Amino acid sequence: MKKNIFLAVTSLLFLTACANQGQNTSNDGTVEFRSPKGDIVAIRTIKGSDTTWAFNNALGESLIPGTDSLWVIADTTNGQPKEVIFFHKGKQSMLTFWDNMERMAEGDLVDGLRHGRWTGYERNTGRKQSETYYSLGLENGSYTVYNYNGTPRIVGQYVDGKETGEWSFYDQDGNLAGTKQY
Repeated sequence: MKKNIFLAVTSLLFLTACANQGQNTSNDGTVEFRSPKGDIVAIRTIKGSDTTWAFNNALGESLIPGTDSLWVIADTTNGQPKEVIFFHKGKQSMLTFWDNMERMAEGDLVDGLRHGRWTGYERNTGRKQSETYYSLGLENGSYTVYNYNGTPRIVGQYVDGKETGEWSFYDQDGNLAGTKQY
C-alpha cells in the first residue's frame, strides 16, 4: 500500500515537474526524450487531461507492447523517465533507464516486488549484462553475468537472497577460471 501511494505521488510530482533539460517540446503538447545518439526513447503526449507515453528502442520498436495502464517515475529535475511500471492483462512489469535514457533493466513485479526473470543491460551498449531470478523481491534461482561477447562470466544460484551451492567464474573466452562453494 505504501509503495502504491509513493508511486502515485511520484507520478504526480513527475507530471508537475517536467519542463526543460534535454527535451524537445512542440506546440501540440508532445515532449521527446532522446538518447545521447539522438534516438527518441520516450514520447509524452498531453492532450487536455489525457497523457500518453510511448517507449522505443534505438530501432523505434516499442519496449512496452499493448499496455493497459502505466506509471512513470521520473527525475524531478528534468522530467526524464527513470522507471516505468506498466500493466498488461493483469501482469505488472517494470522498465528502468540509465540517466542517458538507455534501458537499464526490465522484469516483472508482484505486489511491487521483483518477481521472475530480470534482465540487466549495459550502459552505452545496451547489450545484455545479467539475468537474475527473483521471488517476491529476493534473488531466488539462477544468476548469470555475461562477458562482452555474450559468454557467461559468472554463473550461480540464489536461495532467499543468499548465494548457495557452487558458483562458476569464466574468462573472456568462456573457459572455466574458478569456482566458489557457498
